[in-house]
Amino acid sequence: MRCFVGFWKKFFTAFLSDALIGGGAKLAELHGVPIPETLVSGAKAAVEQWIDAKLGAWQRSAPCSRPEDNSILIKDAQAGITRLAKTGGESARDALERFTKTKDPDLIIKALRSIAEDSARAARNKEAAEAYREVGAFSFFADTNAALEAYTKAETLDPGDPETLNRLGLLYQRIGDLDKAQAFFGKIVTNGRDKETVARVLVNLGNLFYLRGNFSTAETYFGQALKANQARNNKAGIAAAYNGLGLISESRGDFDRAQKFYGEALKLYEAANQLGDTAVVYGNLGNVFLILGNLDRAEEAFKRALRLNESLGRREGAALNYGGLGNLYGVMGDFSRAESAHRKSLEIAESMNAKQIVATAKANLGNVYGSQGNHKAAEAMHAAALDLNLALNNTEGMAYAYGNLGMAVFQQGDFQRARDLFHKALALNEALGSREGQANNHENLGLIAFRQNERVLACSHWRNARDLYSHVGLDHLRQKIEGWMSHAGC
Repeated sequence: MRCFVGFWKKFFTAFLSDALIGGGAKLAELHGVPIPETLVSGAKAAVEQWIDAKLGAWQRSAPCSRPEDNSILIKDAQAGITRLAKTGGESARDALERFTKTKDPDLIIKALRSIAEDSARAARNKEAAEAYREVGAFSFFADTNAALEAYTKAETLDPGDPETLNRLGLLYQRIGDLDKAQAFFGKIVTNGRDKETVARVLVNLGNLFYLRGNFSTAETYFGQALKANQARNNKAGIAAAYNGLGLISESRGDFDRAQKFYGEALKLYEAANQLGDTAVVYGNLGNVFLILGNLDRAEEAFKRALRLNESLGRREGAALNYGGLGNLYGVMGDFSRAESAHRKSLEIAESMNAKQIVATAKANLGNVYGSQGNHKAAEAMHAAALDLNLALNNTEGMAYAYGNLGMAVFQQGDFQRARDLFHKALALNEALGSREGQANNHENLGLIAFRQNERVLACSHWRNARDLYSHVGLDHLRQKIEGWMSHAGC
């Protein structure tokens, strides 16, 4: 009997902007104590380093995403530094010096918030909104609630700014409020005036519906994003759309199409030297190769992704790559290396409070324990993974968790409970349109029926599994099912 080993955890590309990073300081007349231009330029360089580092370390709560692109955040944060430099004074100077030395943004955030509040009281609404957006840029990785507050005030003071709406959508998606995220993204598309932002937001909407498990709608948005970004010759946007289409194809079990889309995304990201995005796609390709049984290519892809993620400090990406390698070693029967890799993944994820990756690592460890015959330990891990996926409302994760938990209790002889769990997994996989997931559930349900002398029912489930495996091109699994059917006289 085959159980899923956590192949489902993937990244997609959240695409925001190609906006150029702001240049050097151009200081207006200073008020109070003048601030040296060397301090301003040093603070701006520190902003770029800080946000790049935060970009690598940040784990969003949305289950299948990489951290946001940083260019607009850098641009807005650097504008905030220019604003403080124009204001001048000891407090502004202290804030810039502290940030340059320690990368602690608290004093800058307080100073910019004070400027925004003063501007709002003076009814200089656009100026106040700009300052609040700068507060949001500094808060984005430091304090999600503070960033939400800042961007909400910016939207109130200067309604309809596309990037403010986009940022609010991403923040609400981060905290799991997908309805609000969808509403903010939808306002940008409905307005439609800023074609560049619309092209980016179409990718974000695709990501959002992918998280919801609505693959058809996600595919529609990714397709629209592809056309919109092709029309603008925006290669980063084209690559993001291809990656999204690859995820949809993979989730549906169309692995040839998934490889094609991932390959197109990879060519564009490598040509642009976008290393983080390149790592994302290598990880996705590793999952596909592993499912197809191409272990050498899977190992190469996972290790390439891991090297890139570790060099960039992208810990959440590295955690998932360790998980991919653990799955690979498990398929090879090297359970010691598999457990070591999954524990490394879990350690990183728990240190970041990255709950979705924690769920993935626990599921993968459960599969290692099950493969070694420790079914009680496997059940405990799969139950913990299910609880996390239920709390995160991750439909795809729930489907795999129910299937894995069903496997663990089946191995302990509790056939009725296993059957109930496999049926729950099957219902979710049918709703998701995951043919591979459905095939696995029918395979396992057929085995339960056969063990309980329900040959007709077993044959019915196995015919479904055979046809579904055939449809998605998993011939080695189709052949296994056909062997079972022959033995059972189906």
